[in-house]
Amino acid sequence: MKLEYELNVLKTISKLLQSTDTTLDNEMLLATAYWRLIRRIVRTA
Repeated sequence: MKLEYELNVLKTISKLLQSTDTTLDNEMLLATAYWRLIRRIVRTA
């Protein structure tokens, strides 16, 4: 399922960001990615 794949990608991204120094840009990118995923889940539900 595509949503599961995207969720795994986001989990991997967040792990990578946590292992490095998180800059504001990285946190903004992650927040945007999660927001898009949540909106897509709501639309398909």
